[in-house]
Amino acid sequence: MAFNLAWSSPKVKFSKGSTFHRRYTKFYGTSEGAAKELAHDALTQYKRWEEDIEKWQNPILQDELLPAWYKFTLFNELYFSCCWRNNLDCI
Repeated sequence: MAFNLAWSSPKVKFSKGSTFHRRYTKFYGTSEGAAKELAHDALTQYKRWEEDIEKWQNPILQDELLPAWYKFTLFNELYFSCCWRNNLDCI
C-alpha cells in the first residue's frame, strides 16, 4: 500500500524581512489546497519521479572518482542549506 504525507508552507521569510515563495508554488500555487494536489501527484506519479531522480543522480553516484562525502552532500545536504525559489536560485 502506498501512502504519503504532504503539507504546504509556501512562503519563506528571512530575518531581515524578505520573503520568497518556495519552488513548488510555481506548479501548485500558494493556496491551502496545494498540499492536497501535491499528495495526489505524489501517489500517481511516484514511479516516474523515482525514475527521473535515478537518471539525474546515477551518473554522479556511479562515478568512482568522486568521494563518497561529496555524493552524500550533493544530494542530501543541499536541501537543508538552500531555499529554492521560483526562479531556481539557491539562496
